[in-house]
Amino acid sequence: MQKVIMITLAALVIGLSGAVYYLLNDSSSTSNDLATLEDRVLHTEPMVISIQNRSHLQVSLAIETDSKKSKSELRNAYPLIENKMIHSLSALEKQDIQNENGIELIEKTIIASISPLLPTGEVKKVYVTGKVLQ
Repeated sequence: MQKVIMITLAALVIGLSGAVYYLLNDSSSTSNDLATLEDRVLHTEPMVISIQNRSHLQVSLAIETDSKKSKSELRNAYPLIENKMIHSLSALEKQDIQNENGIELIEKTIIASISPLLPTGEVKKVYVTGKVLQ
């Protein structure tokens, strides 16, 4: 009986130590992922864009690239990014932005318009960080 208790306790200790190791390593990799994410994300200034039907869209974005170099290329081309955003978003209509897929539409529209600006890298994702529609 004592042998069964000892084996059970040993298995429990090994299992708990494995779980603790996994949790500690998992949280550190998450913090590393977040640190590298910030190295690859360009935050835009809030922009007010006139869209169809005499409406206005104010939008702020976080543009995720595939590398620090790509982020630097986008930062250097920021006036072109603003221009592409104005051209591509001004063609949208208020009801398209207001529906349930409106934010996704904005994100896809921006990706399609600014991806060609990167000569070597790529835009992985665009996140809408602020949106006001009037």
